[in-house]
Order: sequence, then structure tokens, then C-alpha cells
Amino acid sequence: MLNIARWTMAHRRIVVVGWIVAAVGIFAISSSVGKKNASNFTLPGTGSQHAADLLKGRFPAQAGDADQIVFRARTGKITDPAERATVGATLSRVARLPHVTAVVSPYAAGTQAISRDGTIAFATVSFSERADAVPKAAVNRVITTAESARSSNLQVELGGQAVEQAQQASLGFATVVGIGAAILILLLSFGSFTAMGLPILTTLFGLGAGIGVITLASHVIDMPDFGSELALMIGLGVGVDYALFIVTRFREQYRQNGATCRMRSRLQ
Repeated sequence: MLNIARWTMAHRRIVVVGWIVAAVGIFAISSSVGKKNASNFTLPGTGSQHAADLLKGRFPAQAGDADQIVFRARTGKITDPAERATVGATLSRVARLPHVTAVVSPYAAGTQAISRDGTIAFATVSFSERADAVPKAAVNRVITTAESARSSNLQVELGGQAVEQAQQASLGFATVVGIGAAILILLLSFGSFTAMGLPILTTLFGLGAGIGVITLASHVIDMPDFGSELALMIGLGVGVDYALFIVTRFREQYRQNGATCRMRSRLQ
């Protein structure tokens, strides 16, 4: 390891250029081929997996996750004829969508899915698979179909595991906020744009190369759809931390040795 560090320092320009070329190349190739996600996860030997396998084998209609569509009448009641017709027609369209095995209407007998004041009701949508295995496009079709019933008198909202995963916000904004906070903290700590920029720059290059490698690896092995986001969060924290350690150590050594040697040379 010491020999590698010495060689890297002795050929620092080649190393920097090599890293830039590698990061840009990997990111460009991965962007062109795209990512192949796999969301089918199992936990062999666990009780929950055994129960899921039994449901899938004997009661396939109940093996998937169930989400809710909530309807709220802004004026009047959800049981009024006009609202009831709108809700019923919407649920009929949802029931015919792919990967939807059943839809339980709030008006069905014994469901108790209507509030006491009669303004709110919810329907239950059962999917053919668990939330992590249902295609995002199928869930988005359910969301779009349900939200088409929205009007000035009817509010429609959805909830559940599948809907939550389909509507999960991108980490792009969160990443920008994290990098911005890191820049501010490092700038206040070091008081130098150069000392602040080095950890940020190395982190960004590392993240770009790492996400590119994950994208390429997804074509060889099963890669979860949250793999890139997880790597992004870990890489951002670890990349800044370790680069910060290196910069801090260098500054301490420079203050102890470099600045003293420079002062002596000036006095001589």
C-alpha cells in the first residue's frame, strides 16, 4: 500500500488524468446501455417468505400487496348518487387494469369503509405481486386512472406500499442539498475554496464512476432498483469524509513542517 501511495504521488498528473478518463468513460458507457433493475427479492428459510409462498401457491389473488384509494366529498356526502356513480365507474376501470386482481368498493356490504359523517370512503386495490415486484408502469396506470375522478367536488388520494414506491421522489434534489451543505460546512471549516473543493471534486468523480459501475453490473447480476440511490447516499457521506481526512492531515502536516521550512528559507 505504501508503494502504491508513493507511485501515485510521484505520477500524480497521470493518476488524475487517468481517474478523469475512467470516470467519464464509465459514466458515458453506462448511460448508453442503461440500467436493468431486478425487484424480485426472496428470503429463503424465513417465516414471512414461507407465508408468502403459501399465499402465492394456494391463494394467488391474495398474494400481492393491497393499496388504498381514498375519496372525499368536498360538499355533500360520498354516498350521494352522483359521487357514488363516479366512484363506482372509476373503480371498475381500475379493476380491469393489468396486475390488479381485485378491487373492494367502499359501498360493498360489510366493508365499513365509509366515515361516520359520510364524507370520506376508501377502496382497497389488490395487486398480483408484492409491491417491490409490481411494475412501476402498472402502478402508475392505477394512480392515473384513480386520479382521473378528481373534480371540484371530489378529492382523490392514494396510499400503500406500491403507490409509495412508484411515487418515490428522486434523490436528485436531496443530493444537491447534501452537496450544498457539505460545501458550506467545508468552506467555513477550512476558510479556503481550494481546500473545500478537493473533497467535493473527488467525491463527485467517485460517485460518477461508482454509479456507472453499478449500472453496468446490473446487466450481469440482479441489481435492485434502489441500488444506485443507496450507493449515492453512502458514497456522498463516505467520499466527503475520507477526502476530508486526507485534506485535514495534509494541512496539519503543512503547518507543522511546510510552513516552518518555508519561513526558514526566507530567513536565510
